Amino acid sequence: MESDSLSRVTPRSLRNRWGSPVARPKPRIRGWTEGHQTTAVGFRRQGVLVWFRIVSTSRVAPRVEGVKPLRGSPVSLRGSVLSLALLLGASAAFLGCGEDEVPTPTTPEPPPVPAPPAPEPTLTTPENLRVTNRGPDYIEWSWNAVAGAPAYQAQFSTGDTFTAADATYLIIAPQTSHRVESLPDNTTGYLRVRSAGGASLTNREFSDWSEVVRGSTTAPAVALDTPQQFRATDPGEDSVTLRWDPVSGAGSYEVEQREPDGDNEWGGADCEGADPGHLVEGEGCVAGGLDSGTNYDFRVRAVPADTDRHRESAWSAVRETRTAGAGAPPTEPTTGAMGNLNVRWTSDADGIMWTWDRLPGASYDYAIVTGGDLPRRGSSDPCADANYEQFGVADTHAQRAAGPIALLCVRTAHPDRDSENLSFAWAVAPPSPPAVPDATGVSPAGDSAKATRALTWTGIDIEGGFAYEMNVIADPERQNDVTPDRPADEALQRACSAGRFHESGDTDVPLTALETTLTRVEPHTGYLLCLRMKNVAGTTDWVVPDGNAEHQTAPGTPARPTRNDDRSEDDRDAESEKIVWDIETREDLHVPREPGDFILRAIQHPDKTDADGDNFHDNEVARPDAEDCGDSDFQSGDYTNPDVTPALTGQGFSVMLSVPRPTGEQQVASGSTEVIPVVVSLCIQARYGTGAHERLGPWTVSAPETVERKRKQSQ
Repeated sequence: MESDSLSRVTPRSLRNRWGSPVARPKPRIRGWTEGHQTTAVGFRRQGVLVWFRIVSTSRVAPRVEGVKPLRGSPVSLRGSVLSLALLLGASAAFLGCGEDEVPTPTTPEPPPVPAPPAPEPTLTTPENLRVTNRGPDYIEWSWNAVAGAPAYQAQFSTGDTFTAADATYLIIAPQTSHRVESLPDNTTGYLRVRSAGGASLTNREFSDWSEVVRGSTTAPAVALDTPQQFRATDPGEDSVTLRWDPVSGAGSYEVEQREPDGDNEWGGADCEGADPGHLVEGEGCVAGGLDSGTNYDFRVRAVPADTDRHRESAWSAVRETRTAGAGAPPTEPTTGAMGNLNVRWTSDADGIMWTWDRLPGASYDYAIVTGGDLPRRGSSDPCADANYEQFGVADTHAQRAAGPIALLCVRTAHPDRDSENLSFAWAVAPPSPPAVPDATGVSPAGDSAKATRALTWTGIDIEGGFAYEMNVIADPERQNDVTPDRPADEALQRACSAGRFHESGDTDVPLTALETTLTRVEPHTGYLLCLRMKNVAGTTDWVVPDGNAEHQTAPGTPARPTRNDDRSEDDRDAESEKIVWDIETREDLHVPREPGDFILRAIQHPDKTDADGDNFHDNEVARPDAEDCGDSDFQSGDYTNPDVTPALTGQGFSVMLSVPRPTGEQQVASGSTEVIPVVVSLCIQARYGTGAHERLGPWTVSAPETVERKRKQSQ
């Protein structure tokens, strides 16, 4: 602390040196001892409070800044001495000039500075903190408003103790609630809240924390049933009408479309009356804006009305349809025959047969050219070097077993005009059958428990100079009217000709080991590939893989099992509960009919367990979704798979399970125990075939059934 010696010190000089006083107190007149008058003045400098004592040696009121001389004093100031003392252990004496001699002043001990009183809290703690809303992935708390509180701070923890690492949230008044979102399934969380105020973010004031309140998410949302009986009707040139069965719990439906011959990307269908998200409220859609004569795929899924209880269903089976109009016709070659006799041909396993028009009174010469004698295919006169071996015949047909390619040259027999009515036609024997399809041609794999999207055939050989054409016959397994070896001969030819067009093209060179892929397929259906070759003059017979071997798609998604209340028994006084589910298969061509063609799995588990290790059975166990039915995680740990008993019914089949009622109490909270209920769900999956060639369809799952403890007997 600095000190200055002054020949004369005045209150004004003190202010010039130390600044304005902290306050302007009334003079504190200590007395007139030995002709001295004293008072005190306080100054603050560099955060330190310094007190000065002013001593006057005459009976004159000291002249302190801000304090006037005492009125009525007849004595003038002839001299004064100011003694200044600093209270922090340092002191200095200042002598003043005057007529009287001033004794050396002393420095008394300063009075202790009292500690400032503790500030009284200005904010009160929020009351009545409570859980007011919750869902599968969120918990919301609310509290009573605090008068004068501009904001609140909340802190969330998954344990009942809090650390600095736990999340905090600032809630601006008048809002008095907070929702913690994006929580995992079956989360239990804890929240506390306090009032917040202050002039800035760095100078906040808080009340005490409220009590801690516990909350839990609800059970995970269950997927809605997949829309069934999805069908396409009334195809127009630019629209198609789509229908499907209603789904319980659905608020709307989403419809998508794609062109299967394009990039295979799905997009929203332009349904009449749909909202911008392509959602329709009813069980139908008139999809517009389509191209005429074009193939389209459609699919639909259910969107829940209550998103806390349900989530979107899986997509339905793909429905393929074609708009009205010509569209792109199959490829037709423009060469292969010429002449006035209109030569035509067919070929089958026995060879090639030609026919031509009969002219009045005419006979015919013809030659069949094969092998190394065949001319160049592009020749404008392929019969120029033909060696006619048949002369003057009356028949208008010719047959030869050899092949695979042959040329017929025919003319009317006239000795003077050798080329009169010369005509010709190229012909080919039927191609080799495509390879028998196998499991590698199924996508996704047949045992993946997913709907089949594509089937691929291999081993296709094409002769050069002809067009080829492929059709497919769809053979639902519930009808099974094509395999294993029927139809045959003429019936097979009729079936292939009536089949769905798949692919066509032509080539000027032989092609071997080709493959083709079919993308518009139905569940639980066999597909037979038919192949033939042709030109403008004729066609071969259709050929199919040996034994009419079909490509098989996986079965579809079964109808969701529903509880039969009439046959189920829920007697709370009994030791067990009998649950009966019904599965409808009768009218569904996409799944088998009998229970032996289904995989049935019951999944049983307690309603709650001690998952977080706090010794309380208060953590809800996850209910299985359809996608979980085949997961090994749902066959161990908290989950068991009791055996079920199936039986045929008029509409499908039923499944019965007897579930023992739970016993034994578990601690669920401090000082509280309960018997935890048992939850049971039934999973079902359709299958086709056995062993390596087995096709497995998607799973579906029933709504969970809760089995309570046995009723307590009255005493």
